[in-house]
Amino acid sequence: MNPKPNEPVKSLDSIFPKTEPPIFEEPKKEERPIQIMTEKDSYISARIKAQPKSLDAIEVTLREEKDGIHRLSLPDYFEQYSYDCTRGTSCTIHGWVKREVQLTLEVKIDRWDQTKHGKYIFRWLNSNPKALDPNIDINGWVIANETLFPDCPRIHFSINGGVRNGDSILGVMPVAKALAMREKPSKASLDRVYSEVNKHENHPNFYKAKLDSSDSDPNFAPSDVVMEGRDF
Repeated sequence: MNPKPNEPVKSLDSIFPKTEPPIFEEPKKEERPIQIMTEKDSYISARIKAQPKSLDAIEVTLREEKDGIHRLSLPDYFEQYSYDCTRGTSCTIHGWVKREVQLTLEVKIDRWDQTKHGKYIFRWLNSNPKALDPNIDINGWVIANETLFPDCPRIHFSINGGVRNGDSILGVMPVAKALAMREKPSKASLDRVYSEVNKHENHPNFYKAKLDSSDSDPNFAPSDVVMEGRDF
């Protein structure tokens, strides 16, 4: 659109007025004092946060003393997952059953049998790095933590995320792997014994007794009789 004659030309500023850009103020950061605490102070702070929030809650919280509980017993939550019972015959989780067995011809005694087992084996591991590293890296123990047991009450976990008991920390392992580790020393010992049984039979100086049932003492069982439950 062309301007009319003798009409002053409008400047661009009058056509497009300048506007000031909006001023954005940065939100003020809330300054919080930085507290530097030792590991023990952090642990105590975490335990305080997990405690009851009122005196009324303290008064109704009671601890029941039970037979068979000792310092290596597992917390209530982990006992249900344990293959081994750590609480003795007073435990209601592992199904202890009492039965009478014959000790001698005249004496009978009570015997307790564990009828229920959990899916994992737990062990208190020394938290010293020199002892903890071989148990984790070589033996395959895993430290029990909140990720593995999300339903466990937080009061059982310390500031480092594990379940502490003095200088020990709780480790967990599947039953099959842990039982194989338990049986490994005895199996290795038996393998050494059996490997020596027939090792020298072909040596000319090796003596092998040949007993016939007719040569055995009549006061004892014949030499060719196999005793029940014995393989040696």
